[in-house]
Amino acid sequence: MSDNDSYALWIIPESTAYDLTKGYIAKLSDIYHLSKFEPHVTLLSGIRVPETSALQTLTRSLHPFHIRLASQPGYLDEYFRCLFLKAHERPALMETYSQASQMFGYAGGPYFPHLSLAYGDLPVETKREMIRTLGEIPGIEFEARQLSLVQASAEMPISSWKVVERFPLTKTL
Repeated sequence: MSDNDSYALWIIPESTAYDLTKGYIAKLSDIYHLSKFEPHVTLLSGIRVPETSALQTLTRSLHPFHIRLASQPGYLDEYFRCLFLKAHERPALMETYSQASQMFGYAGGPYFPHLSLAYGDLPVETKREMIRTLGEIPGIEFEARQLSLVQASAEMPISSWKVVERFPLTKTL
């Protein structure tokens, strides 16, 4: 798969949750000279661009659902999970992941839902300093109302990642 053929499905927060997380990302990127990116919870990554009709079928089968982020940032020794807020693994989020995975034949590792605040290969002490820099983070919650198809991959410059299309979650009772 070439870089231009790699896509992801994201859940992008809206309203206050968007503004808060975008602000945290901007603050850390300015202070630590890191890449800026759109706040999001990745549902799937490394997929080929699907047919629009397939994504519409998926999103028509899903109700909007609630996402709650942890108030304490976590970090891993991974570039794209440098610093993040873990998303609580509620049934609706996990079922959405399961349905999307089946649709795209995705066989990635276990799902670790999170919203990244910083990307980078940084020492642990820098990550701890970043957490202190952010200060107290309020509980962030939002409704997932759509899935965004994003042209993005680890091999592409982060600045070139772009939302291609948004698909509202429209299942009716």
